Amino acid sequence: MNAAGASGRSPSRVWPVEDDPAGHHEVPRAPGLSVSAHVSEAGSAALGGGFMRFSGAGGALRGWTLTYDEVVYVIEGELVIVADGEEVRVPAGSACLIEAGATVDYLATGAMRGFVVVHPRWPATE
Repeated sequence: MNAAGASGRSPSRVWPVEDDPAGHHEVPRAPGLSVSAHVSEAGSAALGGGFMRFSGAGGALRGWTLTYDEVVYVIEGELVIVADGEEVRVPAGSACLIEAGATVDYLATGAMRGFVVVHPRWPATE
């Protein structure tokens, strides 16, 4: 077998993504929320993503309009997402999909850690 493998295709590029709190930055309009942008920084042309953390209850990002599809996987704690007056609770071990164009509130019920994947990747200004 050659380096391309049995299929004859080149191997995929793989990037590890670790949650290093030193790589997080605070979101100015969202009390208690910090994020990292590991997937975008790794070099994916199509996907964006990284870790998000709320430090405790009362943390919120309100009125966020998504210009991309987003999947949020909650690792620890719980995230509450409110869209069009409907509240969706996402506990640890669960995920949710938010469609592009939605305007949502992200609310923390306590300390929370999650991983976010977006498509297409975030614009450079976000």
